[in-house]
Amino acid sequence: MSVEKFQNNIQPQPESDPQMAALVGRMRQVMEDSSVDGTPRKHLLAQAEQSIAKHFTDNEEAFADYLAWLEDAHDLPDDELARQAARRWHETVIGEFGPREVEARERADMGEQFVPLDEDNTIGYTVAGESLDLHVQSARTLSTVEKVRAIKTALAELSDRLKTEAELSDVAEITATSWIVANNPRLMEKLGFTIDGPVSADDQPDDLAHRGKDAWQAHISIEDFLKKHSPKKD
Repeated sequence: MSVEKFQNNIQPQPESDPQMAALVGRMRQVMEDSSVDGTPRKHLLAQAEQSIAKHFTDNEEAFADYLAWLEDAHDLPDDELARQAARRWHETVIGEFGPREVEARERADMGEQFVPLDEDNTIGYTVAGESLDLHVQSARTLSTVEKVRAIKTALAELSDRLKTEAELSDVAEITATSWIVANNPRLMEKLGFTIDGPVSADDQPDDLAHRGKDAWQAHISIEDFLKKHSPKKD
C-alpha cells in the first residue's frame, strides 16, 4: 500500500475519545523529550521504531507504511503531527493485531519489579520495604464483570503467596494506587480497602499520566487482607 493510500484509508477517531486523547498525549510527550536527539519528528520516529522492535518484532513489516509516512511528515506543525501520528498508529496496531492482543503485548513489558498475579499480566504488584502496591493494567477489552472476576481471583492468589513466599514475609500493608480506586471506591471498600483519596500529580503512576486518568489510593493491613481474601475452608 502506498503512503498516499495509507493516509486516505485512515478512519478518523475524535480526540474526545479517552483512548485517542491519551495516545495523542503520549505522542506529544515523546515530542517534548526530543531535545536530546534532534527534532520532534525524528524523535517520534526513533521511539516508534523502538516500540515496534520491542512489542511487534514478529510482524515489523506491518508498520512500513506508518514509518514511511512519519519519515516524510516534514511540514506538519508539531500539534498536528502528534494527532495524525496517534491516529495512524492506532489504526495500524488495532487493524493488524486486534485490541486484546495489543493490550497483552503492552502489559507484558512492565519491568522486572512487576510480579503478575494472572497469565495476562492484567493484575500484579511491586514491593517496597513493608508495602506491597497492587497494579491493575489497562484492560479496555474486558467487560466490567470480567475485570471484577479477574481482581477477585488475583487477590485470592495474592493471599496464598503472602502465606507461602518468604520474600513477602515483611509486608505489613497493601496499597492500591489506580484509576480503579478513583472510579470504583465502593468496589474497593467491598474488597476490604480503606479509601485514602486522590494522590498528587507528582505521585501519579507513569502509565496513568499517559492515559490521562486521575488516581486515588487505598490501603488495607495484611491481617485484614488475609481475613477477607483467604480461600474459605470446607
